[in-house]
Amino acid sequence: SDICSILSDGTSAIDEVLQSSMAHKFAILGASNAETVRNSEQAQSILDTLFACENPETTSDGRRIAAIIPEEDFEKRF
Repeated sequence: SDICSILSDGTSAIDEVLQSSMAHKFAILGASNAETVRNSEQAQSILDTLFACENPETTSDGRRIAAIIPEEDFEKRF
């Protein structure tokens, strides 16, 4: 977000932007220090959390992290 436009519109949106920015940075930090998945239940929990997201295919800044491939396309590839 453009900080100047947020400050000029007279709202308290700056708090939301700062919180969002902090959450984003903590998520990146947590991901870079991720622990090894220990069992299938933990792996399933991680996948369930990922696919509960609004857009599970990309990071919050738009970088692709996964691709959902329809089964028929998957079978064609392998």
